[in-house]
Amino acid sequence: MNRKKICPALGFGLSLCFFISLPAGVCASAISSNAGTASSAFLKIGAGARPAAMGDSFAGVADDVNALYWNPAGIARLENREMTFSHNIWLEDTNYEYLGFVQPLGNYVVGAGVSYLNIGAMDGWDVNNAPTGDFSAHSMAVALSVGRVIDDKLSLGLTLKTVQEKIETESASAFAVDAGGIYRLGENSSAALVVQNLGTGMKFVKESAGLPMNIKIGGAHRMLEKKLVLSLDFNKYTDTRFRGNFGAEYGLAEMLALRLGYNGGNDMGSGLTCGFGFKISRINFDYAFVPYGDFGDAHRFSLSYGFRQ
Repeated sequence: MNRKKICPALGFGLSLCFFISLPAGVCASAISSNAGTASSAFLKIGAGARPAAMGDSFAGVADDVNALYWNPAGIARLENREMTFSHNIWLEDTNYEYLGFVQPLGNYVVGAGVSYLNIGAMDGWDVNNAPTGDFSAHSMAVALSVGRVIDDKLSLGLTLKTVQEKIETESASAFAVDAGGIYRLGENSSAALVVQNLGTGMKFVKESAGLPMNIKIGGAHRMLEKKLVLSLDFNKYTDTRFRGNFGAEYGLAEMLALRLGYNGGNDMGSGLTCGFGFKISRINFDYAFVPYGDFGDAHRFSLSYGFRQ
């Protein structure tokens, strides 16, 4: 490939990593000096509209198929097969898709998830600022998870995933591991610990960078006969400052849930999030609204289905 064409592509890739890192992992008070240094920043874009509406605070909740992304230990207590598809109308005309599925198998629960970020077509320029035609970029992660209940209080989960990115004709790949645990503090409370994106780095041509590893500590508490769920997560990515997220969900009857949250990693907007969910029979529809100030608003939609035993 002509090196003149890959230079702007690499520049775009680094810019994209920094751009995604802002809403997905930057402390609300200040930008970390390491911002944009990690590769595959799309891994910070969470799965599912329900967690997004709750301010990306879900590690201690993790009670549905979305746990595949947020905390693999959460799938251990799922009793039925579940699947979900999520569409994220994100910033600057980018789209993010997520597909997940879980299946109980004896003493274990297994699952798989695929996330895909499509940048679309962009104008290409060489080092002399001459147009070279359109080029595209996309990122994808494929994950396999397993969870197991250890006892009535503790559950553990592990995820193995491969990460692939492509900018024009250049591509790179990496492997990573997520590991998580959930400990029940009582009938209505739980604590969680998760390590995400622990793995190899990504290398485009001669440039390489590590994945955005994250250490997450979370908790959840249910009250008012479990109609109200409160959640709190703390995150520390390798390329961002420490941040905290908060979420709340209130169920009205059996069909409607209202959600509100605060994403401490959203430095481009208010950090506030909101949304709702409808449940009809075994079908769940969820929506989340996440504002990013002058950069625009993100809208997330999820459709989930719970199979019968």
